Amino acid sequence: MVPYARKLIDIHLLAPQEIQWINDYHHDIYHFIVEDLPSEVREWLKEATAPL
Repeated sequence: MVPYARKLIDIHLLAPQEIQWINDYHHDIYHFIVEDLPSEVREWLKEATAPL
């Protein structure tokens, strides 16, 4: 599981359902692996998986 690169996503080209799908996917990633990560990586993951 890997978050999508936010800089490469143009949200203006996405339907609301697609944005919600990405947000849900990022939420799942964060909650699935956050406990196994060191604190500095957790911060990066939190930013990388923030809602669009």
